[in-house]
Order: sequence, then C-alpha cells, then structure tokens
Amino acid sequence: MERIRFLKEREVAELTGLSLGALRNFRLKKTGFPYCKIGRSVRYPLQDLISYCERNKVQLDLLHGAKGKANRGKRHGD
Repeated sequence: MERIRFLKEREVAELTGLSLGALRNFRLKKTGFPYCKIGRSVRYPLQDLISYCERNKVQLDLLHGAKGKANRGKRHGD
C-alpha cells in the first residue's frame, strides 16, 4: 500500500505562493485545493494538490493566445 503524503497549510502556502489567508478563504468558500480535516488540523494530500493543478492548468499558445478555460467565449480578433 502506498503511503499518502500530507502537507501542512504553511507548506502549501510556501509551495504555491499563496497566503495563508487565501487558503483559508478557499476553504471557507469550499473552493480551491482538496483538503482533509483531522481533528482541528487541516492537511492537504500532496497527490490531490498536484492533480488539482494539472486539471486547472492553462495552456498558452503564443501565436493565438490562451487555450482552454481562459479563452472561452472570446470572438476571434477581440
């Protein structure tokens, strides 16, 4: 069985460059990274954090602008 690695809130903040306040707001709004509550402690499964970032990555096409979520709904030439 593979061991799951959990990150503390401060480790996720350091890794992502987000503030602790931003992570806490995401949890309050039930958005952002998947996390687990263990008692009063908040822990982020590392593999879930990686998967979340992969699913939400925006690919850039330098000739035609962003592809994916960021470019939806825009007309050609805008």
